[in-house]
Amino acid sequence: MLTQADNGLKFNNNCLFPSSTFTALNWGTTVRSNNFYEDPVFVNPIGRNGLDAAKGYDVGAGCHVVNAGVFINNNGGQDFAGSTLPSGNPDVGAFQHAFIANAGSSLAYAYVRNGT
Repeated sequence: MLTQADNGLKFNNNCLFPSSTFTALNWGTTVRSNNFYEDPVFVNPIGRNGLDAAKGYDVGAGCHVVNAGVFINNNGGQDFAGSTLPSGNPDVGAFQHAFIANAGSSLAYAYVRNGT
C-alpha cells in the first residue's frame, strides 16, 4: 500500500483492480499514467503450488491487458513462464498472450512470417 508520496514514484500501464481501492488512495505527487481499473478476468485464481499457482492468475481472452504494457529494453526476452516476449508492447502481467480474434488459418502464417 502506498503510504507516503515519493517524487520519483511512477505507476504506468498497470491494471489496478478493484478500482475503489486504488482510486481512494492518496497518491500525493506520484505520477500515474495509462493505468486501467477493469477486472483482469483471471482464469482460475485458486491456491496451488509453483508455476501452476501463477497460471491461475493468467487473464482471459479479450482482456484489456493484452498489448497494454510498455516495452523495456533488455527485458530478458521471456515472460514468467519462459514464453518469448514481442519486439513491441508486451502484455501487462506475468504472461504473454497470443490471442488473435478471427485468425482462422492465418494464425499459423503469422507465427511463421515473424519467425516465432
